[in-house]
Amino acid sequence: MLIQAANAVNHVRDAARFHVDATVEGIDWETVVDEMDGLLGGIAEDMKQRYRENEHLTLFEEQTAFVDDRTVELDGREVTAGKIVVATGSRPVVPPIDGLEEIDYLTSKGALYLTEPPESLVVLGGGYIAVELGYVFESIGTDVTIIEMMDSLVPREDGDIAVAFTEVASDRHDVYTGHRVTAVEAVGDGHRVHAETEAGESIAVDGEEVLVALG
Repeated sequence: MLIQAANAVNHVRDAARFHVDATVEGIDWETVVDEMDGLLGGIAEDMKQRYRENEHLTLFEEQTAFVDDRTVELDGREVTAGKIVVATGSRPVVPPIDGLEEIDYLTSKGALYLTEPPESLVVLGGGYIAVELGYVFESIGTDVTIIEMMDSLVPREDGDIAVAFTEVASDRHDVYTGHRVTAVEAVGDGHRVHAETEAGESIAVDGEEVLVALG
């Protein structure tokens, strides 16, 4: 939903290309986030109900622990299976960057639920989540900077696609590829991110918020 909202804003801003006089008068971002949260919560509840009604599936909503390689303890009893699949979801990777633990940084989860877009945002990383959130926040008025260690954004994509995407993104954001983040510090009401290339060239970028989206 956040990307759909961002797309809607960009359609209005690009309307002049089609000789349509249109402007964005305001964005109720808090409501956009609330609707997203309500939709996702409803989907989760619907899935729970369907699981409960499935005669071939037993749903346990509690913490568990392995007793041995093929047995877990659930609700005071042991459940054994030939194969046990661990699919608990992923967590954002937060690397040991100097000063990072001393600031209130954002991860993708926190960024999704920001009801007030920051004036400026420094994104650490250039993968899918990083560039999607960069696009969303830039669309609603945030000044976005992306810092990526590899030579292009979305580096797991085909090389030509990654290069083309980086060029497009560079028209919307300040993009620094080939830069490894070395340190982060609090500066005034915001933060400063330091990064450098393999050749030792360094940059320092300021932003109200820092988004860690490195995997």
